[in-house]
Amino acid sequence: MDSVASGLVYGMCLFFPLIPIFFNKRFDLKSRIFVNLLIFFPTFIFAALRGYAGTDTKMYRDNFDSFRITSIFELSTTDPIFYFIQMIIKNSGGKFQTFALFQALFCWILFSIGAAKIDKSIPLFGVGLLPVLFVDATFNGMRYGMAFALTSVIILLIPKVRPTLGMLMAVIPGLIHSSMLIIMISTGCGILLLLLGIGIVVMDPRLIAIFQYFQYKASDYSEISRPSVFSGLFPIVQTIAIIFIARISKVPLRWGINLYCISILLALLSLVISYFSMSGLRLLQIAVFLLAISVSSSIERENITIKAKYLVLLIGILGVVNFLRQIFLVGPEGNVLFAPYDFF
Repeated sequence: MDSVASGLVYGMCLFFPLIPIFFNKRFDLKSRIFVNLLIFFPTFIFAALRGYAGTDTKMYRDNFDSFRITSIFELSTTDPIFYFIQMIIKNSGGKFQTFALFQALFCWILFSIGAAKIDKSIPLFGVGLLPVLFVDATFNGMRYGMAFALTSVIILLIPKVRPTLGMLMAVIPGLIHSSMLIIMISTGCGILLLLLGIGIVVMDPRLIAIFQYFQYKASDYSEISRPSVFSGLFPIVQTIAIIFIARISKVPLRWGINLYCISILLALLSLVISYFSMSGLRLLQIAVFLLAISVSSSIERENITIKAKYLVLLIGILGVVNFLRQIFLVGPEGNVLFAPYDFF
């Protein structure tokens, strides 16, 4: 019974957001934001009330309950904004439920706005990626969920502002989750950021721990081999499909420092790395995220074809089916990863 109930819950959360593929062309920006808020509202509610459901929920709950930091000077040098928010909520008397509600609300609002801005003509990002990404970003990786949500809003603004402001905007998601520092290479601000990082470390050598953190993460991933030749197959399918959509929608590929070009190169690099380490699959997920944003935001309304629409819908459906298959796999203790539901 629990599995049936969970299947209905996740089915509603994941399939409902596919509807705009048929109507997106008719909406202006404000209407798209409203529609996104509406169709992702069920996901927001269930994420905020998820109890212990979710692969990493228990870890985040335990970390929150044991959190004892009371000063910003005690915060970790990695992901400090995430822990700052956690510190504010914990020291204000809030419980993990409060933090989960805030995180889900943050992702709901920012993803809705970001998708509306990105999908000007066809909802490649909102339909092809976001239904699964939103669930994964709230039920599982709360840190990278907030970082992805913020990135979806600001990434298209970065090339349009002054380099110093763009550099600052590129850094902020990386201070929520360090993996999103990768977006700095797609902004044209990479050299400035590198010089800034060196300067900060020279001023305060304790911040060298940031680089030690990346070394530890690389070491951890190097010990996790790729489970099979088919691991990460769906992100590869997504990458090929998105590039094909770009092709038939006449999105130009200009070699240089731009989001589309760098996303493709990042995807190719991640495929090579994934042959040796699971870290490549993580990198591929970021590449698909950036690729979908770059292509969807570049498609002109007059270049939309029926073939592109149905391909976007197919990507969305396959993503949902693949995710449902994964979340109902039996876990190491004999329980499925996302069920049964445990409401607050």
